[in-house]
Amino acid sequence: MLSRPVPRLNDQELKQFVQSFLERRELFLSVLRNEDSPLYVIDSEALKNRARQFKHAFSNVLSDLRIYYALKSNSHPIIASTMVKEGFGIDVSSGLELQTALDCGAKDIIFSGPGKQIDELRLAVKSANKVTVLLDSFS
Repeated sequence: MLSRPVPRLNDQELKQFVQSFLERRELFLSVLRNEDSPLYVIDSEALKNRARQFKHAFSNVLSDLRIYYALKSNSHPIIASTMVKEGFGIDVSSGLELQTALDCGAKDIIFSGPGKQIDELRLAVKSANKVTVLLDSFS
């Protein structure tokens, strides 16, 4: 698999991609002038659109579809809340991630990962109507 060539954008696609950022450069620069760096700049509308595209791509062929956003990929609360509002469940692997998911209003959470601590499991049990715990052992 590592020997496969990495797909590349053709010249037109690359130009469109770069152009979309250049068109918003004043917005990005104004944010930077008003905020300290480093900082996150989150395009919530783009995130919502991508989430909807992703769901649409699979919901047409899978009628009973549940999609989970892995909080470990980016645990920023705005991103997690947006994914929840778009109907995604949240996949967490620590007590901190579980608390973040709950704080973001998630109602469908999968708690995976090894070595869960007692306090993390207590939090999961307190929210048993929202959390499914995947067990890796009974110890």
